[in-house]
Amino acid sequence: MKKTLGAAALAVAALTLTACSGGTEPVETSTSAAPSTPQETEAPLEQFTVRVAALPIAETGALWAAIDEGIFEKHGITIEILPSQGGAQAIPALLSGDIDFAIGQPFGPFRADGQDLGIVIIGDYADSLASGKDVNAVVALDSSGINGPADLAGKKVSVNTVGAAGDLTIMQAVKDA
Repeated sequence: MKKTLGAAALAVAALTLTACSGGTEPVETSTSAAPSTPQETEAPLEQFTVRVAALPIAETGALWAAIDEGIFEKHGITIEILPSQGGAQAIPALLSGDIDFAIGQPFGPFRADGQDLGIVIIGDYADSLASGKDVNAVVALDSSGINGPADLAGKKVSVNTVGAAGDLTIMQAVKDA
């Protein structure tokens, strides 16, 4: 069974589950003379738990806001957030079934797809129109002697996930220097 990747799938799941959850047709439950409202007579929603690997960062803000606003709960979905260091780190959890979705950068899923591991990329969760040289940065103390990518050769650099975007771009920048 293929695993899916992306916050967009959560929204699709919510809409799909809503469509399958019994609709708004009143269910006759009483012979009372008082008219009942659809809210009183709707069949209860089937409850689902969806486990998502996500970082608490700006790009996942819509997910956190939807949870806080009760949008998923309204549709019978409980979201269980499992902390993640990034998309590449979440791939083993996806493959083992420990999580249902992962939100992260695409390098890990692209590599998994290249190995035909059954990862499906649903869509992006954030669009960035950032431009220029300082979109991402590697920082070091003034006293470190590191002034550019070439100075990183042979040094240890901290990244959130080995094999993720930051790691790969730093290695390439050092190689190109």
